[in-house]
Amino acid sequence: MNTRLVAFLGALALVSPLSAQMIAQGRNLTWSTNTGQTGSLRITLVNGPYFEADQTNEKNRGAGIVKLVGAVTDNGRKVVLINAGQWKEVWEGSLSDHEINGTLVAGSSRFAFKVVEPSAMNAPMNPFREGRVMRWNSGAGQNGTMRVVFSSGSRFIMEQKNDRNPAAGLTRFEGEIIDGTVTLVNKQWRETWTGTFVHGKVIGKINGRTEFSIFE
Repeated sequence: MNTRLVAFLGALALVSPLSAQMIAQGRNLTWSTNTGQTGSLRITLVNGPYFEADQTNEKNRGAGIVKLVGAVTDNGRKVVLINAGQWKEVWEGSLSDHEINGTLVAGSSRFAFKVVEPSAMNAPMNPFREGRVMRWNSGAGQNGTMRVVFSSGSRFIMEQKNDRNPAAGLTRFEGEIIDGTVTLVNKQWRETWTGTFVHGKVIGKINGRTEFSIFE
């Protein structure tokens, strides 16, 4: 985490390390604003009252994954998020049960925002049911289809076709979904696809570098 941001957030946070329950490492959340923007927010790191999150925007998928840093303040009653990158945003809101409501400030503009724990992610069901066919694409310009050929509990197996490389045939992926986090392992090409399942889509990165999405 950037040291200047840590210093700024440290001035906001109280001595108490109390953290909001929904701000837990690995937790998948969804966010929305009063302008119709919406997307996912995955908590990637928690250290006392401080945390980091990966944000995606369903209305601006070209932005990819944006890193946010934050702090839980006022004894767990308030949350502050900072996007110090291209957008220079400050999100400040109040926590009530499993929901954060507040104001997003970007320059001279102000918007209302909400962060919630989506009920779909809290459900134990595995959306990768046997026989389901989905589309996929990657930041490297590859695309094709993925078909679920086996599903049991949180685990499943998919067969992938690459429209850009039909000679590759079917590629096997072993997958698992836990609390909205999807992990796909391709042993043939030594790839690990890790992403977040939100609103019927998976958005993430391949080997932590190349972005991908899986959707219907």
